[in-house]
Amino acid sequence: MLDCHPKQTEMLSASHEELITPESCPSRPIEKNKLFVDEFELTTVSIPMALPVDCRECSKTYGMHILQTPDKSWKNWLIARTIS
Repeated sequence: MLDCHPKQTEMLSASHEELITPESCPSRPIEKNKLFVDEFELTTVSIPMALPVDCRECSKTYGMHILQTPDKSWKNWLIARTIS
């Protein structure tokens, strides 16, 4: 194996483990907070300050993460603030 950090080795070894069957939840409390396209205006979302030490706005740090589910459909899982 490559010279890896122990956590990387642990993650890579997991690819050889038996898959865990996903569980379906009939109701999800988080879904009560859904907004549909005609219920909000994206341009009104506030832009937060990044860290107090750098005093810059974090525009363009919001992203929509769209992932493929095990049944091969595509879902909008979340809109999140991501800073790299």
